[in-house]
Amino acid sequence: GLSALATPVPRRSAGASAEFSRGEAIRVVERPGEQVNLMLGVPGLGAADRRRPAMAVLNSAFGSGMSSRLFQEVREKRGLAYSVYSFTTQHVGAGLVGVGVGVLPSKLDATLDVVRRELEVVAERGLDADEVRRGAGQLRAGLVWLPFLVVGLLLSGPVRRHLRDEPIAWFTANGFTSGFGANGFAT
Repeated sequence: GLSALATPVPRRSAGASAEFSRGEAIRVVERPGEQVNLMLGVPGLGAADRRRPAMAVLNSAFGSGMSSRLFQEVREKRGLAYSVYSFTTQHVGAGLVGVGVGVLPSKLDATLDVVRRELEVVAERGLDADEVRRGAGQLRAGLVWLPFLVVGLLLSGPVRRHLRDEPIAWFTANGFTSGFGANGFAT
């Protein structure tokens, strides 16, 4: 259970923003292995920020998927990293925008140079129309597939056993569309 000393913290209003220290902070954690895992991060948008949809498109086009700018520049064109991606996270009054890279130690400096350059280019010029179109399309596709992923998880192993014979139904604004019973068959 929770400690008796653990008391709830008052909720911060959505308009309040968190304090960030400015400047460069580096933390190195050494572990055995052949790969360096690098994370770069800067303050991002909070959960209530109206610019979040634009940030989602930017993140998708910049570093989410194989057609993203980071993947193309770092992995496909130069073969520098095993893994490269961008991410965002939003909380009340604070957020984070980051880039993650998995790379050989011998390729770290070259990878950092490319990532920094691409961040600077996007900050100065933004995305081109094709990148915006692809980023928005990738987000739409994720929304289309989300119900199927959720149902797939619900109908898998341990969760399915808890459902017994109660059907799972999908509803839309127009009413019932389809459903699955606990046996995994359409009802």
